[in-house]
Amino acid sequence: MVRKTIEISNHELMKRINRAKVLNAIRLNLSLSRSDIARLVGLDKKSITNFVSEIIAEGLVEEVGRKMVAKGRPLTLLDFSHDGPLVAGLDISAECVSGVLLDFRGEIYSSQSVPLGENAAAAVIAKAVKNVFASLEEVAKKRLYGTGLSVQGVIDLEQGLVIESINLPGLRGFNFRESFEKISDRKMYFEESSRAKALAEKWFGAGRQHDDFVCIDLGVGIGAGLVSDRRLYRGAGEYAGEIGHVVIERAGRECRCGNRGCLEAYLSERVLLEKIGGAATGARSLAEIGEVDSGARKVLEQAGSDLGEGLAVLVNVMNPTTIILNGNLMRFEDIVMPKVWEGLKRNSLAACLEGTEVIASTLPQAAALGAAAVVLSEVFELEGYYYI
Repeated sequence: MVRKTIEISNHELMKRINRAKVLNAIRLNLSLSRSDIARLVGLDKKSITNFVSEIIAEGLVEEVGRKMVAKGRPLTLLDFSHDGPLVAGLDISAECVSGVLLDFRGEIYSSQSVPLGENAAAAVIAKAVKNVFASLEEVAKKRLYGTGLSVQGVIDLEQGLVIESINLPGLRGFNFRESFEKISDRKMYFEESSRAKALAEKWFGAGRQHDDFVCIDLGVGIGAGLVSDRRLYRGAGEYAGEIGHVVIERAGRECRCGNRGCLEAYLSERVLLEKIGGAATGARSLAEIGEVDSGARKVLEQAGSDLGEGLAVLVNVMNPTTIILNGNLMRFEDIVMPKVWEGLKRNSLAACLEGTEVIASTLPQAAALGAAAVVLSEVFELEGYYYI
């Protein structure tokens, strides 16, 4: 799919970029004066005055006090409005529909979740999405600026169609745009789940300090979100990141996709839970596993080794500076990570692996946070021109 290029005149382009810079300066700093913003952004005071007047009139920013200076008049301080806009992020996973409500700084106001049964039907999933959204909207009241929704699977963002979803088969052929665009009177934004997690790391997590990184989504499904020069890499058809279906063992375990030996067939949370025997204790996810016995340790160590082998493909092809591992498997970082490195060293070219770091994410609800970040990206960035 070819993404449409937005036609913008040079004057309008610079205005939109500078507006994003002004808002971003306020986002990253508490209580700035107009002269502070001018210094940080590199614009003259007249331009700053115009931008500030505009965003105050929109209700995004307000005057919050004064700062005394040694010479001259006190400086008026600006910040986001205390009753200003909020953004919602929703995520559809194989286990549940979850949602978060954030302010423009990324502070969480509310979070909601509705569990899903295994292989839930599209109608059940749609109802859960609408219920979670309604709960968040009630908290936000009139302050909701926009909502993002992330969906697992191979999706056509332009058409709003789920082409394939191995772990949510009820969504095959489901049109999420038609189903959800009208649940709110505010604009809805959409993204694939693994890419949403990468956005969450970029905005709120370990990716904040990196221009380039890969976020590995370790859940019921295994995916990757690729960030290059602070922007998502999507691929020719916008399907980049399906690392879960890299074959690590020829003619190996059967995968839910129909092939054999896929990484996901060994690392899916369902598979690991079954091997550990968590289901016998009532655990529904790795997050609920208690004490790790010798048998569970062997399963987790093998998972780390398999993950390292799968990641070696990324290392050899992309040579990323940072790989961020996000998922319940990272609860057992001390067991898993050494084996990840063993798998990487066995299967990567030494020159490609040199300089690559692998770290565990600390972000909960990353996909929902990333869906909210899609909305924030519309405020603080300008696609194709300006990224934070």
